[in-house]
Amino acid sequence: MGLIRDHRLCEEPQSCQVDFGEVAHIYDMRGREYLGRTQTIEATLAPGEAAAYAVLPYQVTGVQLVGAGNEARCTVLTDGQTGDHVLHISVTDSGGDPAPAYERNVLAPGGVADLRVPLAINDAPGEWTLTVRDVLSGASTNTTIDWPGD
Repeated sequence: MGLIRDHRLCEEPQSCQVDFGEVAHIYDMRGREYLGRTQTIEATLAPGEAAAYAVLPYQVTGVQLVGAGNEARCTVLTDGQTGDHVLHISVTDSGGDPAPAYERNVLAPGGVADLRVPLAINDAPGEWTLTVRDVLSGASTNTTIDWPGD
């Protein structure tokens, strides 16, 4: 669910109560925060500000990466049957700098995705970091890749 405050109506922030129509697990997608299992929340938006909420029938308890080298299986962990999720992949090189060429979003049907980070033969050797974040809940995890590995 998305909200946007019309900047033409006033100049001050305003609070409102949002009713999602059913009790569910609510996540503030922009703030990457779990708001709890509830039907309503309070939101305060400044003029022109937007908010996005994920409304899920289950709670996301984490993200798990299992694999070796630059290949891994990623699983969104929940307390119930898992629906489709989007995972944001980011990579940091051995010098600690972001590697935007490897950054992307991946669909995870049923909360599961097989990931491969195709590091180039001329990428700097050393320890690279792969971070996976569930876009809906904000849950994330990371692992290291020893490049080039033995």
